Amino acid sequence: MNSLIRPVLFLLLLPLQALAAEEGAPATSLFDRPVTPIRLSLPVSGVVQEVLVKVGDRVKKGATLLRLDPRRFQYQLAAAEAALRVAEADFEEAERDLNFQKELLERMVTTENEMRTARLNGVRAEAAVAALIAARDEARLNLELSELKAPKDGVVLERHYHPGEVINSEQQQPPLLIRFGVERE
Repeated sequence: MNSLIRPVLFLLLLPLQALAAEEGAPATSLFDRPVTPIRLSLPVSGVVQEVLVKVGDRVKKGATLLRLDPRRFQYQLAAAEAALRVAEADFEEAERDLNFQKELLERMVTTENEMRTARLNGVRAEAAVAALIAARDEARLNLELSELKAPKDGVVLERHYHPGEVINSEQQQPPLLIRFGVERE
């Protein structure tokens, strides 16, 4: 299999009560009921830092299965938070300037044009804050998504990627394939 298109991690997890064979049995004989696979993948790219499971491991819902190197995501979050602090300070300054322009306009010491400019600066500063809140939230989400978690209890059947290998979620390769078994009814 070409290393560029092999899945990062291939798991088939089923509810533990669906396991029929004893520990160490071949993967093809572990089940007494048919299962329907569910595919999951990491929506972010990065370098695999840890694969926390091996073939045969039983995992619980919410367990971390794979972790990308979090540093790039942590740096992006720190940069977004810093940019947000700057934008918030700019917004506060724009509000102060608008209030000052209102006072000057009441005393007929400023022009309507300067007042409009102060309002426009306030709107721009407010929009910048909103955009940077979204950027911060996205950076926080990407950090969270750099860990792959088990959606239910199950058993690991296959594992392909190892620490140091790169996952590129933008390529046409099959993304990090995680298969969870759900018993058919």
